[in-house]
Amino acid sequence: MTDVNFCRLDLLPVEMLYEIFDRLSAIDIICGLSKVSPYMNDVVLGYKFYKINLKSILKSEFDLICNTINGYQIKSLTLSDDDDTPNQSNLFLSLFNMEEFSLNLNGLSLIKINNESMKLILNNLNKLNNLSSLTIINGGYIDSSMLKNVLPKLNRLNISIENLFKNLIQMNKLKHLIISSECSFNQLEIIRR
Repeated sequence: MTDVNFCRLDLLPVEMLYEIFDRLSAIDIICGLSKVSPYMNDVVLGYKFYKINLKSILKSEFDLICNTINGYQIKSLTLSDDDDTPNQSNLFLSLFNMEEFSLNLNGLSLIKINNESMKLILNNLNKLNNLSSLTIINGGYIDSSMLKNVLPKLNRLNISIENLFKNLIQMNKLKHLIISSECSFNQLEIIRR
């Protein structure tokens, strides 16, 4: 007699499954592998390196992600309030406390985030102890003084030039810089120093 609940994935060690998860999207992991078996469900719920991209995501997928994982499990996060996902950042931030991201989040992308959410996020950036990559693609002005404690520890930055040149500070760890607006040669020289 065979066990109908037997799953061959249950034979794989957690470490190997996590290596596989590192190559999958969060929605593929959660939709495809949770509730396959009790073992797989525990593995999905224990994974702490989710790469969450909420840009152009379906509402049902957004709800599934937010109801399945905790903020401390998210390694990288893309939030967007563009036409496909208006005010999504407000909803996301109402479900998660910024302090949940303090230990694990190392990549944050903010795309067309509304002013209310942007202010909340920027006020809490210094709590993100492992943040090494930051992307801010926004239509409006950002008070760059709110970035002064975060910029020195970044190794990757994507930001508009208007927001970079207010309160420009040393960024010794920076290895990758993307400037998402026009930049003069003189401005580039200042950054390079």
